[in-house]
Amino acid sequence: MRPPMRRTAAVAAVGAALLAAAVAVAAPAAAADRTPGGQAVTAPPVTAPSTVGTPTAVGTPTAGVPLVGTLLEAAELPEGEGAFGQWRTEATYPGEEQALFACQQNSLASTGAVEQQQRAFRGLDARAAQAALQYPDAASAARAEREIAGWLTGCAEALDARGGTLVVEYRTTSTADGATVHHVGLADRAGGARVRAEDVLAVRDGDRISLVATSTTGDAFLNTEQETALVKAVRAKLAG
Repeated sequence: MRPPMRRTAAVAAVGAALLAAAVAVAAPAAAADRTPGGQAVTAPPVTAPSTVGTPTAVGTPTAGVPLVGTLLEAAELPEGEGAFGQWRTEATYPGEEQALFACQQNSLASTGAVEQQQRAFRGLDARAAQAALQYPDAASAARAEREIAGWLTGCAEALDARGGTLVVEYRTTSTADGATVHHVGLADRAGGARVRAEDVLAVRDGDRISLVATSTTGDAFLNTEQETALVKAVRAKLAG
């Protein structure tokens, strides 16, 4: 019976030695996980980087409703007796195919727009066109708004220099929310009789501009009620 006891003692001695070695190896790590005062330090949990509140790069257009979604539907154009009414959409297209109004002195792209969507309409005895313009930032859009207004206020001189068409009337009206509508009466240089009446308005919302022009034969300008309804519809589309 004595030999088995000696084997048991030897096994116990080996086990004790291994335990001591394990404690010695683990001790530095345990010390590293404690403050000088002996308090345990818990490692912070690993989390994914947060993107909340990440600033938008300067010059990046505001994300929101797609630009084409800010264009009016035919049913949102002004209705009324005579020329206005029975509107239908003729075409919707990206970019710029032709001038929207007679007083447009340059391409809309020249104002700094980085994206453009246009829609053309036909009414009972009238036409309408809209351009939705995206700019890099609000400051660029404000400059473009002033440039477009300058085309209209300087329209008579510009058309006179080109020849062919005369401006026989120019006036502006303001809606209750401060939007300006430009009214331009155009005539043929040879006859001098009124041939077309155009109404043009530009509404800006941050880094976007919505430009709408209506054109009718004779002298049928938009009235106050129609102007107000049109501006309200444009603002609602821009707001998304």
